[in-house]
Amino acid sequence: HFLPETFNKVTIINFALTQNALEDQLLSIVVAKERPDLQELRMMLINEAAKNKAALRDAENMILKTLSAAEGDILENESAIQILNESKELSLDIVAKQAASRETEMKIEAFRLNYKPVAVHSSVLYYSITDLPNIDPMYQFSLNWYINLYEYSIESANKSKDLPRRIKFLVDGVTRNLYNNVCRSIFEKDKLLFSFILTCRILLGTGQLKMVQLSHLLTDAKEADKTIPNPDPSWITDIIWLNMVRLEDLPELRGFVASFAKGLHDWKRIYDHIEPENQTIPSPWHDKLSRFEKILVLKALRPDKVFIAIRNFIAAEMGTQFVTPPEFDIGMSYKESNALTPLIFILSPGADPLGSLLTYAEKAGFMDTFQSISLGQGQGPIALGLIKDAQDL
Repeated sequence: HFLPETFNKVTIINFALTQNALEDQLLSIVVAKERPDLQELRMMLINEAAKNKAALRDAENMILKTLSAAEGDILENESAIQILNESKELSLDIVAKQAASRETEMKIEAFRLNYKPVAVHSSVLYYSITDLPNIDPMYQFSLNWYINLYEYSIESANKSKDLPRRIKFLVDGVTRNLYNNVCRSIFEKDKLLFSFILTCRILLGTGQLKMVQLSHLLTDAKEADKTIPNPDPSWITDIIWLNMVRLEDLPELRGFVASFAKGLHDWKRIYDHIEPENQTIPSPWHDKLSRFEKILVLKALRPDKVFIAIRNFIAAEMGTQFVTPPEFDIGMSYKESNALTPLIFILSPGADPLGSLLTYAEKAGFMDTFQSISLGQGQGPIALGLIKDAQDL
């Protein structure tokens, strides 16, 4: 992002949060919530290790200083010998403490690793919301907001003494809460797109999806190998054939073009069907390809059905709740808000949230403190006064 001239003049420091750093932070949080005693012990051991290293360094410096300052035969210098003996004993004591601490740290780390899947999964989820400003600049979600959501998800997840089951509850809870919260904050038209981003991020994180495959879906063919003739131009248009040949760029679809040409009758049946996205593709590709790879084939054959296929793909991978956004719940939104996270309603033609606000205020018993003003010229000081009054409540 900077020109070479800039790098020559100043030192550029990248403060961007790496996924590994976020994983470690999220792991510490979940362990602190699940086993606060172990997290406290770990932090104590870290502090002790730092103190021991400093003490060991001081002891080594004292030995060097004593040896360099000694005059004559050091074996006859009782003061120097005493200092050296004390430093040696201190060093041995510190080394013994470090060995004991390492053993305890290994046990703690072994327990922490049980929760690693939660941290890894949750870090992947965070990077799904960092993609949202590319859709709309208003879709900004801070790390602090995500950490608060993460902590809430841990506390509200279903309990279980069975650790693998508890891990699943935590993973599902973070995913579900993130989806519900983000859906309350974005426009209706973008909710399915967010579900798709979320699904792809998770599959990329687990290795079930490759970035080259995602790029293939999001881009179109520019040119094809002219040496491969169109087997039936009567129904295979130039653009269809262009995209069919392009599928060969993916290792998982090598040999597809030859197979397609041999099974034109079966592929024509799918092409003509009203629901091609629900049809079984010819062997061996039905069993060989993943759900996402089948979407790539559909994009080449019937691009008009890709939207429906993506919706089915999300439902199959994540569950139907991720293609049916939750109804807006003003009560839940209020519960999750605080003094530093107010609720802001974006007005659109035909939508007026005031009625819902009044209904909820009456239901929750807030009518005595509920205030409504229309902002305009001269209303700023009045609004500021209401905010200050609310601070005193």
